[in-house]
Amino acid sequence: LDEYEEETLENLGKFIKYNKQLQELNLSHCQIKFNLLRELLSCLRRSKSLLVLNVNGNPGITDELRSIINDKIHCK
Repeated sequence: LDEYEEETLENLGKFIKYNKQLQELNLSHCQIKFNLLRELLSCLRRSKSLLVLNVNGNPGITDELRSIINDKIHCK
């Protein structure tokens, strides 16, 4: 990850972690690459309220990441 991606991920991770009312996060078609998506998923594990995550249409979305989303975090 480059410096900008790391800073973006850190800020988004804090927002997700501390937002107790976030239920849906739509990151579709944001041109997010595999490495950033993978790192983002680790931040999402901290969310207690997130029910829906949409990452469709990003170049980094793979079957592996879909599996992680479905198996290891609280959202769908």
